[in-house]
Amino acid sequence: MALKKPAKNSPKLAGSNVGTAEALAIATETIRMAEFFKVLADPTRLSVITAILDRELCVLEISGLMGMSQSAVSHQLRLLRGAGLARRRRQGRKIYYSLDDRHVERLIKAAFEHASHIPSARREK
Repeated sequence: MALKKPAKNSPKLAGSNVGTAEALAIATETIRMAEFFKVLADPTRLSVITAILDRELCVLEISGLMGMSQSAVSHQLRLLRGAGLARRRRQGRKIYYSLDDRHVERLIKAAFEHASHIPSARREK
């Protein structure tokens, strides 16, 4: 996903002494974070991430686990790689995918833990 540039007339942070350059840097980071979370907001991509959470798998293995076509899985993996969430490793003719680093693993596990604590009545709203 391409990074969007903040508007030139981005307002200063309300009630702060943040200068224009710092406000622009904060706005840029906020946009990056939003793009990152947009990638994670898709249930199919979360399922792919879950599949490779603790182990390396090739597209064929992931598609078998998920009941999806290899091309659909490859598309999701391309988006995950573009967002820095997954990486690939070639071994012969096969390409194996895993989470990019431990930060991603911790983030996903924390999200699952948090989701399990949300009462079902709140989830349905």
